[in-house]
Amino acid sequence: MSDVDFFSDGNRALLSTWDGDIWMLTGLKDFKKLTWRRYATGFFEPLGLKIVNDVPHIAGRDGIYATYDLNNDGEADKFRVFNNDVYLSNNFHEFQFGLETDKEGNFYFAKASPVRGGGRGFEKILPHNGAFVKISSDGNRLYTIGTGLRAPGGIGVGPNGEITSGENEGTWQPRCKINYYEPENGTPFFGVEDARQGNKSKFTEPLCYLPMSVDNSGGGQIWVPENAKIGIASGELLHLSYGQSSIYHVLRQKVGNGFYQGGVAKIPVKLSSSAQRAVFHPDGSMYVVGFRGWQTNAATEAGLQRIRRNYKEVNPLPTAMTVTKEGIKLSFDVELDDELATDPTSFTAQRWKYIRGPQYGSGDFSVDNPDKAAEARAIKKESKSHRKRDNVKIIAAKLGGDKKSILLTVAGHKPSQQFKLEYDLESSDGDELIGTIHSTIHKVPSS
Repeated sequence: MSDVDFFSDGNRALLSTWDGDIWMLTGLKDFKKLTWRRYATGFFEPLGLKIVNDVPHIAGRDGIYATYDLNNDGEADKFRVFNNDVYLSNNFHEFQFGLETDKEGNFYFAKASPVRGGGRGFEKILPHNGAFVKISSDGNRLYTIGTGLRAPGGIGVGPNGEITSGENEGTWQPRCKINYYEPENGTPFFGVEDARQGNKSKFTEPLCYLPMSVDNSGGGQIWVPENAKIGIASGELLHLSYGQSSIYHVLRQKVGNGFYQGGVAKIPVKLSSSAQRAVFHPDGSMYVVGFRGWQTNAATEAGLQRIRRNYKEVNPLPTAMTVTKEGIKLSFDVELDDELATDPTSFTAQRWKYIRGPQYGSGDFSVDNPDKAAEARAIKKESKSHRKRDNVKIIAAKLGGDKKSILLTVAGHKPSQQFKLEYDLESSDGDELIGTIHSTIHKVPSS
């Protein structure tokens, strides 16, 4: 299953499959009887689906189609080309990822670059390869609003027009990452030089890089709405991993005009398949779909799961992470045990960096003791076997006045493309709070 969305009645959902079928699921209000019916078929690898005013829009590699059930029998009777201006080749990896809308009704998706078999380099680049694409609400106009993508896996559109995507490591992409930008700040370039498409912008740094063990193939992103029942505040961002079958809370920090840094903390749920797309039901629960294809640890061929917070259990994840002049501030939604929270040995940390270049991916390189010769070799030859991470000492840990936040003093605090922080804490009631945050620090504030 590649995407999912709900009709306005909250009782029906549509789900797309990678091989071209669209299924309708009914009975989602009371769960007394769930019924599956094939709504439509014959789409070209649809990896995006969006229902707008109860009209399903299906995004395949050859365009977006509006579909209509004219006699209300649960099957599509009419298919209208909403927009098919996107360029298309016969490359096996030239997917069209996601389908989202903004509050003005414009549509968005991301177009992959035509990766060669084996993953190294690209075939002929067409005008929309590696691009974020925007389509007007009436379907009549198509715009490129960002370039330089390789294989983003999915996208997100925020409540204020923010645009996000994942990314897969490969040529010009040293590791998987989360791209994040605000369109009013120009046309971003996300790194694949072959897919610049004439964009003169400098490389747009990601919100954060993600090690392969955290995300080796990204899915979509979704913002938490006000009525959500997953225990995470509204307005927060979630990232899905198709490769690791995981969902992450993205901890963002704004450090400039349209410029963000941050990290991810894994939400403690176990999925039956990968995490490809997510959507919130009107009742506040979150539905996640995924499937098992190439490079995923998904347990089953496909899955649809409903996720809600168990409020009897304490949330072990931080609610925020902020880079400070001295180190890192972590915030939780429960009061913390004083002894563990103020013990620097409750925390372990590492930092390292990557080398972006024409080779496939990157090894891990020291930030504290740079090996310039090894970094130069990484531009000319694949370096994934290189592993040099810096162990970082946590000098001090201070519990905040609210007893829900901790200020960590970090030795040699500096920008790092990858900063790993592990914590082993307890709440004041004795509940375990154990987790790991993988983040990127672009900027350390001066005060």
